[in-house]
Amino acid sequence: MAIAKTDSAIEKNIKKLKSTSPVWHGACKSLSVPGSYQVVRNQPLPLPLPNNLKLIKTITTMTTKLYSAMNAQINAELWSAYLYLSMSLHADKMNRPGIAHWFYLQNLEEQDHARRLQKFMLNRDANITLQPIGAVPTAWNSLKDMFEQTQQHEMDVTRMIHHLVSLAREEKDYA
Repeated sequence: MAIAKTDSAIEKNIKKLKSTSPVWHGACKSLSVPGSYQVVRNQPLPLPLPNNLKLIKTITTMTTKLYSAMNAQINAELWSAYLYLSMSLHADKMNRPGIAHWFYLQNLEEQDHARRLQKFMLNRDANITLQPIGAVPTAWNSLKDMFEQTQQHEMDVTRMIHHLVSLAREEKDYA
């Protein structure tokens, strides 16, 4: 976008950006262009708006390795949601509504984890590749078995998150 010369032109450009692309929410000082501002997501606009506002989009791309790992993590989070939904249904079938509700809440939490990762990737202008979600168990011998599998699964997913952090550091991706 061209540099706006007046406050009204700046405001018109920002209104146009907001109306055409809901991902633009504000501006902050640009570190790369002294005296300019850079449009970023979820940041308030500086008020009053300076006369020399420059609207620039900065894209930080991910390495292929990190991109693949992030997509795999999204799939794992969705698989986890599916697992907990299955556990919730099984608990309902066993006439354990409190446990069913707890597992349903875990299902929602895992969906939220996947959504947060998706938003992070979208903010980096990365494409998300949704893979098929593998089948999950649908029956357990006991409630104890369900909770033991839950604990093991949570430890496995935590290891996956730690791997993502290590990979990001290895790839020098600090976004």
